[in-house]
Amino acid sequence: MKFGAAGDSMGSSKMSFDQRRQLVLKLSKESEREFKEVLKDWSCNEIRELLRAESKKDIKYTGLTKDEIITRLFNIVSKKNTRDHEVEEIIPSPKRQKRDLVTPLAKAKGKGKMYCQNLACQNKLREEATFCKRCSCCICFKYDDNKDPSLWLTCNSDSQFDGESCGLSCHLNCAFDSEKSGLKEDTPSSDIDGCFNCVSCGKTNSKIECLKKQLIIANEERRVGVFCYRILLAHKLLKGTKKYIIVSEEVEKAVMHLKNEFGVPISCLPSKMSRGLVNRLCCAEKVKKHCSSALKELDGLPLPSTIQGSMKIRIESVLATSVTFDIEAEESFSWGDTNHYRMVYRKVSEKHSSKDLTRELFSTSSHQRFTVMELTPATEYWFKIVSFSGVEELSVDEFIVSTKTLQDEEVAAVLLNMSNCNNANKMEKSGSCSFGFEECVNLIRQLECSGQVKSDFRKKFLTWYCLKATDKEKHVVEIFVDTFKDDKEALAKQLIDTFSDCITRKHPEIGGGSESAGVSLILLQD
Repeated sequence: MKFGAAGDSMGSSKMSFDQRRQLVLKLSKESEREFKEVLKDWSCNEIRELLRAESKKDIKYTGLTKDEIITRLFNIVSKKNTRDHEVEEIIPSPKRQKRDLVTPLAKAKGKGKMYCQNLACQNKLREEATFCKRCSCCICFKYDDNKDPSLWLTCNSDSQFDGESCGLSCHLNCAFDSEKSGLKEDTPSSDIDGCFNCVSCGKTNSKIECLKKQLIIANEERRVGVFCYRILLAHKLLKGTKKYIIVSEEVEKAVMHLKNEFGVPISCLPSKMSRGLVNRLCCAEKVKKHCSSALKELDGLPLPSTIQGSMKIRIESVLATSVTFDIEAEESFSWGDTNHYRMVYRKVSEKHSSKDLTRELFSTSSHQRFTVMELTPATEYWFKIVSFSGVEELSVDEFIVSTKTLQDEEVAAVLLNMSNCNNANKMEKSGSCSFGFEECVNLIRQLECSGQVKSDFRKKFLTWYCLKATDKEKHVVEIFVDTFKDDKEALAKQLIDTFSDCITRKHPEIGGGSESAGVSLILLQD
């Protein structure tokens, strides 16, 4: 096919923009060689103008050579021709039977099958599917080429909220524009404070983890644009909150610092300013400090619940194999003759609760203390406490507790014993306690600082002295201290030689039972 004078610079300059565009479309259907041969005589400005129109992007393309611009234009126009050709094939004529609408990717994969166009997904789709449920947004039906999970909200199966999860996800920004989500910027819902509703199925989910991600990324980000954007998202997530007021105030302060720095709201930040580095901002340290304070406050708060709690739950102690909490009903909480609690708990890593981990606890008092025993050390547990009056459900509270390791428990016991000994020493008469636990701690630390004993021996010795040593063994230690009080080196050698075997002996495990044998629950009434 010959195009004559249209291919030279003189001919192209006499053509209108639409004429040049039509010519480019025709050339792209012939061959790449002929396409480039004709366009090489055109001016760069004419080719750039066509490239901007076809790509629908307001980019100058001044950094590309003429050959690169022509190649990019050919690729874009060729793809458009391919899509148009596919559409022509699948649109039925009145005399032909209707055929299924399939994407180019689906045809490449196989006839009669539909696949997700996202190359990172390529999930097989049903014929009636309007979008890919695995990777696409359930609101706008679009997917991200490089998906950032922190910018998405997912309807999960966490049992802290009632209802079945659909497992779909949506863009965070799409949720801000939807009234169904409860996050709409103009009218955020106060009924689900700390939560959002899945736009697809309506299930309530927590948004606290998403909020934490924004603050964590903001603290670690180096670019100003992303830094401000993450703080802006956190600010939107907290809009209208009444439960997380302290967190909201910290984020609000961070936003105000940035507004004063730039002179404009961070939602209207100019592109030139967004390219800078965070460490060059005067307020960077203050903003990050507010983000850290907000994160610290969030970590100390319980998870949001769908039902407003009428109980004050205080965790008294967390050990390696047990958790004790004190439950006190508020004054407005009315009590009948048959009141009880239902406690459900499980490991966070387990998807569903087991019947063995559910206990009914009856009580006639508004103040109770519960201890859950035989837990696994160093494990996160999810707890749900429901209060009843007869058969009526009054309130629900959920929270997560991490059990300690056995080593942490021993250290905590040492510190507790130290405190108890201090109080006991103050109450006892002078001279009645010649060598208390505090004196033992100070002495061993002095020996460690002087190099007489190692740090490992100091830890094991104090743990043994607090938890395992008998009265007779403690008395022997006192005798050694009195005898060698003027010779620290001899005292250290004597303690090491005498008690090295004692401090390394094993003691019975706490709890004594396996988790499969069932979990025991103790109710202690005050």
